[in-house]
Amino acid sequence: MATGEIRRFGIRLLSLLPVTIERVGNLPEKPLREQVRNFSVIFSCGAHYTVELPKLEFAQCLDSLGLSSNRFYGVSNRALWRSSSFEGIKKQIFEQLRGRCEELSDIDAKAALLLINSLRPGSLTLPIETEELSITPNDSVVGRAEGLIYTFAQGSCVVLGVQTDKAFYLAHYQKHLIGQMLSVVKKVLESGSETGKAFYIVADYPADVVEKIREEWPQVVRIFQHTKKFKSDGNYNLKVVVDGATLASFYRSTVHPDSFYEQPFRRFGYEMVWPFEVDPVLFEEVS
Repeated sequence: MATGEIRRFGIRLLSLLPVTIERVGNLPEKPLREQVRNFSVIFSCGAHYTVELPKLEFAQCLDSLGLSSNRFYGVSNRALWRSSSFEGIKKQIFEQLRGRCEELSDIDAKAALLLINSLRPGSLTLPIETEELSITPNDSVVGRAEGLIYTFAQGSCVVLGVQTDKAFYLAHYQKHLIGQMLSVVKKVLESGSETGKAFYIVADYPADVVEKIREEWPQVVRIFQHTKKFKSDGNYNLKVVVDGATLASFYRSTVHPDSFYEQPFRRFGYEMVWPFEVDPVLFEEVS
């Protein structure tokens, strides 16, 4: 048996061994975004496979969140999920972190926390909407008249924004589902008797989307595109500032995924807490 196969077999065995986590006091006063990242390492349920948590990383995350464990060696995400205390403690830490986000007025950290908390193995994440923000997960569309819309971890997917006279809509779909995405967007607009007056495309090959938009909406006045090269630009987290019928502004944070393939315990949430750039994303208007 090859070394890699032995390691994978060992990780699967580790996932069968119970791990107990306990609270050892109040949530420590530590940097908020560091704590949200550490929450993702321990409590994110977004992985569809078994992931080992290295001893040092696990210990640091526990300390950051005021937790302890009966074991530090051979801990996996699935072993944590099987702990009888996992869901209860996750809920407590989530509520306390959300309170800190509101106390510190860190809406970006709050958006990342809300999405991380919603991830479940083997199931699609539903759109999240609060009074101040909305989150578009993969293969979905959300819209609002004002406030903020987020979408996270855009790799090779296509993100499409649609400005109408009433609201702004943001779609995030896998690139082989462009046709489905446009069909869903069209139904959403028709249900509200709205007409798209400007389209924003963020994709590796936006020209493919431009062509399909013009086929579906020949009357569209303006189309803007941003070419995102996944191999060089990495993953995007996007924040869209919506203000009624005013053309929206996009902001991004960028992280290259290589580090997360090397350290899979830092995926499924950790990358969502990177700070957004101050300057807006530049779009080119398509003539």
